[in-house]
Amino acid sequence: MDNKIEIRPILQEDSWPKGSACVCAVMLLQYMGLQISVDEFIDNFLPQHKIRYREGFLTGPDPDVQFVGSPYDAKSFGCYPGVIVRAMNECFRQKGLTWRAEDATGLSTRELLAASLDRGMPPIYWVTGDMKPPVLELSWQIRGTDRRASWYRNCSCMLMTGCDSDTMTFLDPAGEAGTLKVSRMLAVKRHAELGKRSVIVRKE
Repeated sequence: MDNKIEIRPILQEDSWPKGSACVCAVMLLQYMGLQISVDEFIDNFLPQHKIRYREGFLTGPDPDVQFVGSPYDAKSFGCYPGVIVRAMNECFRQKGLTWRAEDATGLSTRELLAASLDRGMPPIYWVTGDMKPPVLELSWQIRGTDRRASWYRNCSCMLMTGCDSDTMTFLDPAGEAGTLKVSRMLAVKRHAELGKRSVIVRKE
């Protein structure tokens, strides 16, 4: 199916150097009709925490629970779907809206499209910003657990606004043009290499 949705792009530029996931969430919220800025979303709804050295070990938050660092800080990292789901749902709750963000990690492309784009609701899609293989940047122990988290230097979020049998179209907050059209096969491959992470929104 050839789907395409028109949405006003927002670019990260220097304002939110690590905020691709937040910018994608706000583009989606604005498309849904909410009057909200990226700064409001970050400052009022986004859980955040820094990485620290403790007793010689690097420890930090679970990137599915808290944003690692700050979207305003170019030396920070980012987050995975759980953080955006939590932030968007708190936004919906406070604004009295009957929508719900869901972690769609693990869905196949066909399942993801059926649950989102085919219903007129673009998904937030984790891929590499340059569409090259993921490059590991840092690994740390998640505070209070025996688990470890990893972050990839070129990990980025985009908002999928179109898809056909050969290509995918995205709003890319980190791109100069704001939009990106790439091979569907390549985008799906990079998405899978980052764990098939995505967020969708449904009406409750």
